[in-house]
Amino acid sequence: MYLQRSCMFFSNDIKSRIQNIYTRNNQIIIPAKKSGLKNIYKLGFSLFVLPFCLQADIISLQDILSHVDKNHPLIKASKEEVMYSDSMAVLKKSMNPMILKTSGVKASQDSGRNGYEYSVFLEKDVLFGTSNSALQSYVSSKKKASSLQQKQVSVQLSNDISYTYHDVCLQKQQLDDYADVAEAFELLHKKRKKAYDFGEISKKDILLLSIELKNIKQKQKNLQSDYQQSLELLRKKAYLINNDEPLCKDLKTIKQWDSITLENSFEMKAIESSIDASNSLFQRYSKGYSPIGLFAGFDKELNTQRISVGLSIPLNFSSNKQESKRRAALSQKNILLSTYAQLKNSRKKDAEILRQKLDQGYMNIKSNEEILRLYTQELIPLVERGYQMGETSLLEYLLAKREMWKTKQDLSEQKKSYYASLFKFFNLISNKE
Repeated sequence: MYLQRSCMFFSNDIKSRIQNIYTRNNQIIIPAKKSGLKNIYKLGFSLFVLPFCLQADIISLQDILSHVDKNHPLIKASKEEVMYSDSMAVLKKSMNPMILKTSGVKASQDSGRNGYEYSVFLEKDVLFGTSNSALQSYVSSKKKASSLQQKQVSVQLSNDISYTYHDVCLQKQQLDDYADVAEAFELLHKKRKKAYDFGEISKKDILLLSIELKNIKQKQKNLQSDYQQSLELLRKKAYLINNDEPLCKDLKTIKQWDSITLENSFEMKAIESSIDASNSLFQRYSKGYSPIGLFAGFDKELNTQRISVGLSIPLNFSSNKQESKRRAALSQKNILLSTYAQLKNSRKKDAEILRQKLDQGYMNIKSNEEILRLYTQELIPLVERGYQMGETSLLEYLLAKREMWKTKQDLSEQKKSYYASLFKFFNLISNKE
């Protein structure tokens, strides 16, 4: 906590401390006042704390996802849902508890003999054979399905947050690039302002430069605002408490995807397990067996002791309850089979479309990177030299700079679109790389 407060204080205060010290002929000069030495001590402590401040609030994507897995309410809710679903599945195979019945009376006979009579009776429902194994299989499949559904929820949340993280980092890179543009252009404006004061350039040129500088600064403010909004969105989605800044050195590699497979999709596997559960339930009710009641009792009368054992067998043919359960299980199984076939076909088409978009996005990005390289390494240096030598007009110079920046913006938007498709693709194949 103290380190965080120190970071907040010195990030705002260190600049003013440095301003109290200046150099002359490569020597440090302290203002001649009593607070000078104190400022030196404070500056030294600021420089000591500053490296820790620069690292204290940096967080990687992996750290964010680990935090989400442990603390996000949606993950906690999905885990509770798994526990509830598992409990309901176990309840399906649970038998009624053993029943204990007792009674006692005081009896007397005509002969004059009297005493106490009592009875103890135990009863328990049991399930034998294939019906029991079918219920065991049902519980196992149902638990597996709920676990896979929870994993799919985790994958979708992780990919949503990962995309937001990449979006924030792209905006941060764009903001940093534009800050360099603004700094360079402000320096150019100062130089040309001096040239105008000496009558070396026209008023039209200095007005064009001034207008362009205002536009750049306004654009910089807009980018800063967009970045802060996206950063707050990331913190909100990931439930980050501190004002953490993204590391942005761990973005996914932009590449082509040659093949796709849905074999590891948690969504599809969960439906498969649900089908297995419905099939087990169908087999359970198709056998026609219901729990059989077993009982044993002991009776003590005045002149007699009696031990009794027996069983009770439900006559299912006398009711349509068993048949209704069997039909319901069969209908549920058929619905799941139809859903599975339709969803698998749909997901496969969606994945193929996304793969094609990723390939197209990859080619567009590589093409724009080459265009940007030609701008930054060849065209812009030529235009700048031509402008300095008076061979290129100011309008040509500004136009070239604008086109280069537009190419950078297009490249950033293409990367954003690529990552949007990438994490949708990861959702389909249940991947959170």
